[in-house]
Amino acid sequence: MRSEIPRLVPRRAKDAVKGRERRPPEALFDVCWREGELALLFGEPGSGKSVLAVQIAESLARGEPLMQNGASMQNAECTMHNLRSKRQKKRMKTLYIDLVLSEKQFRERYAEYKFDGNLYRETPFDGEDLFEFVAEMVARWGFRAVIIDDLSLVSRTADGTQEALALMHALRQMTVDRNVSVLVLADTYPFVYENQSPERGLRRSRVLCGVADSVFALYDGQVIQTRSRSGEKVWTEKNKLRYRIEELDDGMLGVVLEPPEIDDETLEQIVEIKRMHDRGGKTFRQIAAEIEISKSQAQRLYSQWTSEIEASVTETRKQEARQRAHQAKLDAWVASGGKITYDYKKQQWVKAENGPRFLNRRRR
Repeated sequence: MRSEIPRLVPRRAKDAVKGRERRPPEALFDVCWREGELALLFGEPGSGKSVLAVQIAESLARGEPLMQNGASMQNAECTMHNLRSKRQKKRMKTLYIDLVLSEKQFRERYAEYKFDGNLYRETPFDGEDLFEFVAEMVARWGFRAVIIDDLSLVSRTADGTQEALALMHALRQMTVDRNVSVLVLADTYPFVYENQSPERGLRRSRVLCGVADSVFALYDGQVIQTRSRSGEKVWTEKNKLRYRIEELDDGMLGVVLEPPEIDDETLEQIVEIKRMHDRGGKTFRQIAAEIEISKSQAQRLYSQWTSEIEASVTETRKQEARQRAHQAKLDAWVASGGKITYDYKKQQWVKAENGPRFLNRRRR
């Protein structure tokens, strides 16, 4: 009987790699959610998940990145509304499925804000299957991004984990079949464990994290990545992406993001990688091997380059060159028997022509 079953021809791994898309997926919310992914955003009730989700949805509808490649927004507070000078992305027809706020509550929250016409908000009827509702909306109206707020109201069973897990599997398959990007929100219990993953707050629902391509949380005033299939985690306890919620200038209740500052050494690396890749024609693999970092880190640092960072590093290098030249002159002056003194106005050592108050010593 088994001999009658036609066997599939196995594919070589190298053929699968050749067939991959050359264009990397676009960042929908920085490294936390990329095009074609199923992402899970969780946090305690009141942490601001819905506020951030609406803000992300609006940014996709407008084609204006809320945050792009992490450090391109370093040293500045980030909202979707102060990034309109940044690179435009393609606008995405976006569906926001609101299972939390009533239409009246939503209207009161955003009464002073005018949404883009490319963003839609809908709610399924009572008892309607959520996945079937999403699938029909995507097939009939061509939505490219779907945000579901949130899973806590999906369950009809006492625990609900099994039902939510089945929904996550179905949504992930839909991202593969239709190349739709899906973001799902979930509540966690109050987090009481110290030095443990924020995923502990999901308790039994933590199994949902294994289905998602990317998982991130709003926890303790910061955005934290806990899982990522497509690359390394960027926003961690060691690299904190802080946030706060406030009413923005245009009337939207939104999240203001506060990325950590980049240290001088990393700024130098960003500029050097940009030069090696664009001018030197080196691949990221070659660059990574040369400066002893991972390939993904080299790509991430390259994506963080901005003209402002280039100008800052250039100016720093000029200042350092001037300081070295000044120090060389002082060294030659002292070697010839001259004296030096500290100029408090200039905040540096200078030549001293004469006088008993001058010190015949070098700056330490």
